[in-house]
Amino acid sequence: MHNVILLEVNEVPNSVMDAYASQSPFMAQFLRESDRYTSICADQIQLDPWIAWPSFHRGVPDKVHGIMRLGQDTRPADGVYPSIWRTLKDNGISVGVCGSLFSSSEEDQSAYRFMVPDVFAAHDDVNPKSLKRFQAFSLAMTRASARNADDGVASGGGSAVADLAVKGWLRPGTMMRVANQLVNEKLNHKRVSRRRNTQTELYGDVFCSLLQKHRPQFATFYTNNVAAAMHRFWSASFEETSQNRARLKTDWLNAYSDEVFAALRSVEWVLRCVLAKSGYNTTVVIASAIGQEEIPAENHAQFVTIVDPDAFISIVLGRREASGYRLLPAMVPDFTFRFDRAEDADLVCRRMLEFAIGENSAKETLERMREKQVVGAGTPLAHIRHQYDSDGSFKCPITFARSDRNTVHISLQLDDYIGPSEARLGNRVLPFAEAGLGAMQHDEGVNCTAQHCAEGSIVVHRPGVTQGSDLQTVSSLDFVPSLLKYFNLARPAHLLGQASIQF
Repeated sequence: MHNVILLEVNEVPNSVMDAYASQSPFMAQFLRESDRYTSICADQIQLDPWIAWPSFHRGVPDKVHGIMRLGQDTRPADGVYPSIWRTLKDNGISVGVCGSLFSSSEEDQSAYRFMVPDVFAAHDDVNPKSLKRFQAFSLAMTRASARNADDGVASGGGSAVADLAVKGWLRPGTMMRVANQLVNEKLNHKRVSRRRNTQTELYGDVFCSLLQKHRPQFATFYTNNVAAAMHRFWSASFEETSQNRARLKTDWLNAYSDEVFAALRSVEWVLRCVLAKSGYNTTVVIASAIGQEEIPAENHAQFVTIVDPDAFISIVLGRREASGYRLLPAMVPDFTFRFDRAEDADLVCRRMLEFAIGENSAKETLERMREKQVVGAGTPLAHIRHQYDSDGSFKCPITFARSDRNTVHISLQLDDYIGPSEARLGNRVLPFAEAGLGAMQHDEGVNCTAQHCAEGSIVVHRPGVTQGSDLQTVSSLDFVPSLLKYFNLARPAHLLGQASIQF
């Protein structure tokens, strides 16, 4: 039985994998030797990675596991619908985890060969402890780059990376690529967005070192760098087939034409390292729980959002100072507030019903998308597709909802807002600055040119196979039962997928 390594390359469909393979002989050969699948995300509420990956990892869809936002307390779901890494660990399979979403909910990391939680963790606990300083630096950089890649370096970041290099965690080639990135972004500020690729390569080296040392039977590695590039730069990278050629500025298209492929080159860098470090007794899986597709898009300069969460919450609560809550990590324009008292969460939700900016009133919902279409209703591969306006708008600009008694999630984004710089809360008119609101730049000159779709991808590369199978279609819920079958473990009754994937 081979070890299995799962590389979670977020949101990459088969079409993008093939486009990259056309310019990478290494990736072309890797795909040729692999079994390939189109995975259909089974979620019916909303398509987002922090929803789709729990479905993929737990073998049940969003309507069952109920995990809908970053910062949500996953303990209720963990007990009933555990993640695949916990299930395998509890059944005696050695497991290592690096970055998989919601892995930070694992309170006892000692039972894993290694545990490097996701970058949205509310803590910097890590196994082994020697990575704690690097994890703290990575979390700080993720917070600073919640929307735009930050061109600063979090405090202690340089020494944290240098410490990894001295102790042999990082390859010399990676250090040289980091140095080249820092030089290139000084010469061309548009290259700052490639810091996401640098973070992937640093984490990749750490992951490969952990693989080599601990040899787990199952391991995961998560990266979002390609998804981030596709969201912004799909139309530039695939200009010949883009629906947005006449809608986006020519100089913008030219400036960002290679960004998706640059992100995939970093993934290839990690993949080559995994293959070199893991040996020949390993099945390598590249998977995306959902995919992306191009949407109507235009260039945008900025958007209005929450820029001072303390000021915003103090206004909503009607207090001089905000207290009694924690702001949990999320991706701008989403904010997760966990209050010490359920009464404060009650009050926030009541007051948000009276909140508006211009004609945009807050809507109470965890389901932010305005419209969606159900495709294949009543079939095992039923899935949803979001509907988009002619300008690419697809979600309500201001939403809020609770995921438990103490946790409130607020999303606020108004692209290129041109109305008065004020909000309304009941009968009060509040200047943006007083309400903790303000404009945030779209540093790359665009919001999104691609958005989530249900069609993801799974690539299974098994030792000794020189010709993979033809493309097959499976449910994203099939991964867990397939892996349990591979490890000869009993199938829990709650799983909804089929053991259709061969490892």
